[in-house]
Amino acid sequence: MSSAQIRYTIAMPAPATHRFQVSIHVRGASGPLRFRMPAWTPGSYLVREFCRHVEDVRAFTPSGEALPVHKEDKACWVAEAAEGGLDLRYEVYAHDLTVRTSHMDASHGFFNGTNVFFRVEGHEEGPFRLDVQVPDGWISSAALPRDDDGSYIVADFDELADSPVECGTHEEHHFMAGGIPHRYVFWGSGHEDMETIIADTTKIVEAEIELFGGAPPELDDYLFICHMQEKWNGGLEHKKSQVNGVDRLCFRDIRGYERFTTLVTHEYFHTWNVKRIRAEGLGPFDYDQEAYTPLLWMMEGITSYYDTLVPTRAGLITRERYMEILGDRIATLRAIPGRRLQSLEESSYDAWIKLYRRDENTVNSSVSYYLKGAMAVFMLDLHIRLESGGERSFDDVLRALWIRQRDTNQAIAPAEVNQLLSEAVGMDLTSQLDAWVRTREDLPFEEMLGRFGLTLTGKHKDTYTRPKTASGGPAPWMGITSKTVRGLTIVNEVRRDGPGHEADIASGDELIAIDGLRLEPGGLKKRLALFEPGQTLKLTLSRRHELIERELTLGARPHDGYTLALSEALTDDQRASIHAWLGGLPES
Repeated sequence: MSSAQIRYTIAMPAPATHRFQVSIHVRGASGPLRFRMPAWTPGSYLVREFCRHVEDVRAFTPSGEALPVHKEDKACWVAEAAEGGLDLRYEVYAHDLTVRTSHMDASHGFFNGTNVFFRVEGHEEGPFRLDVQVPDGWISSAALPRDDDGSYIVADFDELADSPVECGTHEEHHFMAGGIPHRYVFWGSGHEDMETIIADTTKIVEAEIELFGGAPPELDDYLFICHMQEKWNGGLEHKKSQVNGVDRLCFRDIRGYERFTTLVTHEYFHTWNVKRIRAEGLGPFDYDQEAYTPLLWMMEGITSYYDTLVPTRAGLITRERYMEILGDRIATLRAIPGRRLQSLEESSYDAWIKLYRRDENTVNSSVSYYLKGAMAVFMLDLHIRLESGGERSFDDVLRALWIRQRDTNQAIAPAEVNQLLSEAVGMDLTSQLDAWVRTREDLPFEEMLGRFGLTLTGKHKDTYTRPKTASGGPAPWMGITSKTVRGLTIVNEVRRDGPGHEADIASGDELIAIDGLRLEPGGLKKRLALFEPGQTLKLTLSRRHELIERELTLGARPHDGYTLALSEALTDDQRASIHAWLGGLPES
């Protein structure tokens, strides 16, 4: 524990300026003090250089006399503390509305600790006090205990960094779930039905507590912060809270509300997996540089597998719909050529330069550890159920990992994974982990599903009218995606395994005409329907404002969906296994 006493104060006297005023009051320390701004937010694996938003850093003695401050590097300011300590004051510009950054305007103030608070080097251990000073009529909401004076009590800098705060005129919606107090806070207008949301969230919370075999003992309060926006903006987990960017119109749409419930499920699952069950390097944190690990597939892949399975078991998603979701995920994975260039461990390690830095070549060069991680865990779950005769499942892995963490608070080292997972289910999983996690080979969906009593059939979800002369076979495929920009058809992605790649089509090309006939805005799909796979097209393109022509031989469009269904010759054992997995059988 640090001998210094530190109190953080954050104020918002003029919200419309988007600037938080922050003060750090240090007492009981002398000599040079280094104040360092974090470079990234845990849970979002990209160095974002939050120091770029810091303005007007000044230091003062406790009595108010100015002290010199000098900048040691891009993220570190140094001031000499006189006897008794010092006060550091600065502003932070906050107008970036995401779950991992901070945002303030006339309607609210929201901040993540990693964006606005300096870490005082050598004094990261608390406890600290945090004063949040809001305009008249506003309140602040955080998953932190309060002192008698209204300030928040913070255990250490990790907790300060991990405790987002929402300020505004919002209402707190309180409810009990699993015997634990929970709160919802919404900012922005939408169609939310709080009675339904609280009822469904209670089912999710209680299902996850049962799945892990208990809630974390210290979980005495949990906060859901939801920012209502014009489009989805993801979610971010914290030890006692989550922040979600939500489509404000999702609540009256079946698929939109499904997405909301799975997002809530995903981030709440992280209460155990990631925030407590964690890979080495993911707590305590080095906020100044990347925290490399090959195990993000466990942190996010496991969570992504269960974020739809838990609502299915809880009755919020039908078992028939869950089969559709799995089929869509398989199709999405198989449409990514980059899955053959990255293993799951490689994808995890490269998160800092790949997943969070998408460009037109991402689909060709990498695979998401969320998506493939979820599908690899799916395969592991089926394998465990099959080899144990239904006596074990991946649920047992979760409970074993949770008991280990609860009892030892030890992070998981990469070298421990085989042993930990194998011991949890009483069978050696080394060969499966080697094949499905550490190589770039495709996952054996047809084989594993067939053994489990399910069939997998490819389909084309995107239907459109074909001409009378069409063969009735597969639709034509260029192997590109495009977008309409100001009435122009612009190539977006070119798949490395598709005809466009062979024909020297490039991202950024403007597609002007096919076989000498001009292409109407948004009309590429309709035009392609007039042709057959194997036909060669003459394309007129503009590249850097130069007209060029290319010949492209159409391929057959790959499946963009898969149907999972019960096998016709379903055995009693298979029937029992599917029932145990989903809590019932999907209708054929």
